[in-house]
Amino acid sequence: MNAISVVIVTYCSDEYIKDCLDSIFLHCDLPDDELEVIVVDNSPSTSDFLISVVGSFSNTTLINNPKNMGFGQGNNVGADAACGKVLLFLNPDTKLIEPVFREAIDHLMKHPDVGAVGCRLIDGDGRSNDTYGYFPEKWNILVSMLDKCVFKPLKYIPKKSVYPWGANYFIARKDFYSAGKFDEDFFLCFEEADLCKRILPKRTHILNKKIIHYGGHTTDEASKRFDAWLESLRKYHVKHGYDLNRTLTRYRIAYYLPLVRCLITGGDYREFKRMINKLGTLKKTLAI
Repeated sequence: MNAISVVIVTYCSDEYIKDCLDSIFLHCDLPDDELEVIVVDNSPSTSDFLISVVGSFSNTTLINNPKNMGFGQGNNVGADAACGKVLLFLNPDTKLIEPVFREAIDHLMKHPDVGAVGCRLIDGDGRSNDTYGYFPEKWNILVSMLDKCVFKPLKYIPKKSVYPWGANYFIARKDFYSAGKFDEDFFLCFEEADLCKRILPKRTHILNKKIIHYGGHTTDEASKRFDAWLESLRKYHVKHGYDLNRTLTRYRIAYYLPLVRCLITGGDYREFKRMINKLGTLKKTLAI
């Protein structure tokens, strides 16, 4: 059995995939026979470029997923074809800039109370990017302010309240399967939050290692992604029995703050107004 299997789900990701694969093998700190990479292509048709790129790397397998059923389903397909003791779900628009595999594996093996491990994500210019998310039922304005003004400057992470961003998500194979894999009812967004919820009371650990995450290419239109986010938010709350109405109120308040700032400074407030309206529409639907 390999030490680690890296599962990458692609969707029209030719722009990023070669750099991603190059970086995996360039910064691999394991023997060649302890690493395998599984690329699952959710694209309508697999490009000749992707076939050629994947074929140029050893220990790398390309799987054509005939029907795009979402991020979670694609990762499940890859995990089922993998044999590593640890699984790393990695976005194609990421790039390793230092070795991370050995430390992540060791931490999961030596700390049975840890269920999920992530790295610190940065953007292409080296600035801090979203590394983790708060479970939706625990997120509120106060937590957001504390996170921005206190937690992040002090490099403190409330490990039982957060989950690693899906761009890089290490989990022991046994935990992944005992939790029931990714819930394929989530097409996009909150799959990793739901999985972490099912491995509690195990906590999240963020390594002091950095990975570039370019971000923003998974869904071409921001509006479609926001709709998918809303639908997954609804499913998450229904599944786990949380008060969706309360969470929607918190998010609406959060979006009002930048909207007011844009009105004062003359910035473009239309995107925030659109999000607030969609949140309000879902709240009205719940009240019916």
